[in-house]
Amino acid sequence: MGLLPINPTPVQIRLVSALARHIHIACISRSEQAFLQRLLPAQPIHYIPFGVDIDFWRPAPPTADQHSYALAIGNDAHRDWATLVTAWEPDLPPLKLITSLPVPPAPPNVEIIRGDWRTRILDDVKIRRLYQGANFVVIPVRDTIQPSGQSVCLQAMACGRPVILSDIAGLWDRQLLRDGENVLLVRSGAAVDLNRAVRRLSSDRELQDRIGAGGCRLVEEHFNASAMANALARLAQELLRS
Repeated sequence: MGLLPINPTPVQIRLVSALARHIHIACISRSEQAFLQRLLPAQPIHYIPFGVDIDFWRPAPPTADQHSYALAIGNDAHRDWATLVTAWEPDLPPLKLITSLPVPPAPPNVEIIRGDWRTRILDDVKIRRLYQGANFVVIPVRDTIQPSGQSVCLQAMACGRPVILSDIAGLWDRQLLRDGENVLLVRSGAAVDLNRAVRRLSSDRELQDRIGAGGCRLVEEHFNASAMANALARLAQELLRS
């Protein structure tokens, strides 16, 4: 992931081609696989579906205090907190924003919570509760060929929560991620579009339920840890036979 940037220079392409001449490359995004295959046509490049642990990341039984806030979380350098803050007008639902990255000045309905997976400020159990309690999860990402936001998206989906996600070049499977069915996709960097999607999802309970259920099925059927392990095992067997 991230072997080459979205607009690589000729020098970068030649360098990666030389370094990877005798190895196989595995991607966790079909978009990135196709991108690399165009730039490195002689290179064997494979796709492995990324997966999350659906025994851990799971929906919770409904409680009275659930679904009273929206959630945004992540420390990926491609997170676009500036667009999110611009989009989040004061009349929108409360937003919990969990990150160790800088965040521009935000309206009072945005609560910034400093969190970092590496330092365990918030452990996975606490993060799961935050997913489960959220009305929906928002993942704003700057355009990139990397599948940025993938882990958060799939964890949130596995917890049954609807997701608003930036439609980036690195969207990992355009055939399976379906706008309005299992995710809401918005133009990357477009605060107006993000605001519109948040308002639409906030006001439409049937849409919330449909996208939340669709995302949960998507992870159960395609993007779980077992599917990833099986794909890795098949690739290893294929390479050993070659």
